[in-house]
Amino acid sequence: MATPENGFELIAQIFPNDYLKITYPDHVTEGYYVKYGVANGTFSLIHHSQTSKADLDLIHCSIGEATELKVLNISVLGDNYEFE
Repeated sequence: MATPENGFELIAQIFPNDYLKITYPDHVTEGYYVKYGVANGTFSLIHHSQTSKADLDLIHCSIGEATELKVLNISVLGDNYEFE
């Protein structure tokens, strides 16, 4: 577990179907979290209008280049706002 004693700080927990907003220096990528690729360090996201979670339809996002990552809460009406 990420603890200050072993040099880590837990800043967020991400679960399947959480809505993520990943900011890069030149663009922003948003989508629902599907899985994490351990081998290459990428998050796999699905666009809100997609119905398939097949690998060919996923958005693969490199985390190493990201400047900010936010977990957003989606309301019943579909509004998204930052999770507190």
